[in-house]
Amino acid sequence: MHNPIWLPSKERIRNSIISDFIKFLSDHHDYKFDEYHSLWKWSVDMPHEFWELFWDFSKIIGQKGNEVFTKEKDPTKSRFFSGSKISFAENILREEEFDNKIIFWAEDKFRRELSLEQIINQVHSLSNFFIENGIKSGDRIAGYLSNIPEGVIAALAASNVGAIWSSCSPDFGVDSSVDRFIQISPKILFTSDQVIQNGELEELNTRVNEIVSKIPSIEKVVVSNYVPAKSKNLDKFNNSVSFSELIKEKPVNNWNRFDFNHPLYILFSSGTTGPPKSIMHGSGGTLIQHFKEHKLHCDIKPGDKVIYNTSSGWMMWNWLLSCLGSGASIVLFDGGIFSPRPKFIFDLISQEEITFWGTSAKYIEALEKLKLNPINTHNLENLRTISSTGSPLSEESFKYIYEKVKSDVHLTSISGGTDIVGCFVQGNPNMPVWSGEIQVKGLGMDVDVFNENGDSVKETQGELVCKNNFPSQPIGFWNDNDNKNYYKNYYSKYNNIWHHGDFASVTKSLGIKIFGRSDTTLNPRGIRIGTSEIYRQINQFDEVIDSLAISYGDERIILFVKLLEKQKLDADLIKKYKNHIKQN
Repeated sequence: MHNPIWLPSKERIRNSIISDFIKFLSDHHDYKFDEYHSLWKWSVDMPHEFWELFWDFSKIIGQKGNEVFTKEKDPTKSRFFSGSKISFAENILREEEFDNKIIFWAEDKFRRELSLEQIINQVHSLSNFFIENGIKSGDRIAGYLSNIPEGVIAALAASNVGAIWSSCSPDFGVDSSVDRFIQISPKILFTSDQVIQNGELEELNTRVNEIVSKIPSIEKVVVSNYVPAKSKNLDKFNNSVSFSELIKEKPVNNWNRFDFNHPLYILFSSGTTGPPKSIMHGSGGTLIQHFKEHKLHCDIKPGDKVIYNTSSGWMMWNWLLSCLGSGASIVLFDGGIFSPRPKFIFDLISQEEITFWGTSAKYIEALEKLKLNPINTHNLENLRTISSTGSPLSEESFKYIYEKVKSDVHLTSISGGTDIVGCFVQGNPNMPVWSGEIQVKGLGMDVDVFNENGDSVKETQGELVCKNNFPSQPIGFWNDNDNKNYYKNYYSKYNNIWHHGDFASVTKSLGIKIFGRSDTTLNPRGIRIGTSEIYRQINQFDEVIDSLAISYGDERIILFVKLLEKQKLDADLIKKYKNHIKQN
């Protein structure tokens, strides 16, 4: 068996939050766990104890109630903490405990910073604006926003009046945004006057007015100035009010508590047919799941700084927002992914002394292709964790991180989805990292791999499933009578067991490998091939910037490649690529 690519130091293990949690279980409740697998087994066998004790350990503010878990015949209707009441915003903005902030970078053009006091003040100001404008519990508030602080503030304010937040990035065109928002009839839309992309500022008013004209439920548009203190054509937005005018010096400041399963977010997930699914997530389930992931799996602590390469249209934006609740500052980066220069992400990590950098597997692969070598060019001493998601992280990318970025970093490949606003499988700062593998199944998540017959398989590729209920499963789909569509999407294939749609295997070291979406698994002549296995081979060629494999009928796989500008796809290259894929 090959060796792990990274081992945590004894000091790191001693100081991790998951070690504190194990000690808490031992000191207060006489549970003894000497290794992760036994802790995980207890967490899935005894969900009542695990989730209740984690609530206590993470000091969730609210009335816990007596009902930790209510199991129903229909798994879409099972509920956690059904008698409890919490305020999501109060738990995220813990003003008595922390001194964290939001830091915003518009590429390298300008930087803004908001203190916790300013964040709380703005959240309460917006909450009062919502109440004055007749927003009631259960109403929807939407954002057509890039990754700016006002989006975080609007989402928290919406939660504070019981409204449901949903957002799209301006990367989405008008039609894509309307397809999503029209399903949920939002009353207020948040946006900004401009966005930045590759160094250029672009006006948003034409697009926003078109969106509003197609969604009759929108009564008001709240517009932020993208560039601070520069009012830019706010009068060009229909039915608009300026964000800055809503912020009061001393707003009424109540934290309002709602049921644990009160809807918090609507996230959209595109299928292969029909309009995007509108997935509703509850405030308590999102909160406790994110706290578990951030604290126990990612070791995010008070005083840390977290950045994730994301937009407001991806669930990692919601995940990043919750990091404030662990006492970390969040760094929002907006703009072109390689703008103003590919190494800018490392400039930022160094300058801001970032401790946790999250990105996509594709981004790491692109940095590798560009032959960036930050281990020699940047000071990354504060960086403790790198997180990768979005698609499988190849063994070559693991190697690149440890050889060219930082040798002593916890590289945590994670996988889950919009469907659960969190992760099924992820990292553990106390354990070795094996190249090409995700370290562990998430605590409280009874993850397994099934074959087509629904039998559990080890070291064999199959379907990723979760055999138990968990707090961050959707509370429902919007406008889905009796959860029919919800059940059909996740629970029908394996009869009441969550089927996620990822092609995966459990490894010898009890890690997980993901091979891509099972609905994109190719099946030539009955042999199942995950698309990531093809990408891993083709991406070894420096001139290939991107690639896409599709099946065509039962026999053919067609591979599209995007090459460096001056490179031509000639017969010799085609032959070389085919032979390489065939051999490997």
